[in-house]
Amino acid sequence: MTFNWKRFVGVFLAAIVALALISQAALMLFNFDIQSSAMGIIPIMVAAMVEGQKHAQGTKDPIPRIWRQSAMMAGIALVINLVLALGYLAFSPGARQMIIDAPIILVAVLVIFGLVFWLVARGFFGMGANITWKAQSNGK
Repeated sequence: MTFNWKRFVGVFLAAIVALALISQAALMLFNFDIQSSAMGIIPIMVAAMVEGQKHAQGTKDPIPRIWRQSAMMAGIALVINLVLALGYLAFSPGARQMIIDAPIILVAVLVIFGLVFWLVARGFFGMGANITWKAQSNGK
């Protein structure tokens, strides 16, 4: 069983929107800024874990081709983030000029994010499946 990329994209985008709303609510209500660099990783954690749970609900078999599926999840997450970043760059001339002046930095950042997304997707996909299998074996 492979992962459902449409559900993955939906959960990923929903996590991005939820984090933005929570962050803005905390800022407006409590004058407390909760934004951090971790907010870029949380959506793929949530989406990969949901996919692992859905996989485990359908089978007791180990996850086939887990590294390949995690790489596809990382690629999808990277493309979504690139589209969002291009939207930001369209309205930010300073950032656009920085990318034009130093494209190697952009490539290095993309490679690093791709590897981090891949490892995070792999870990949380497996974690979601294991949590569901343990809950099923305990009769919950």
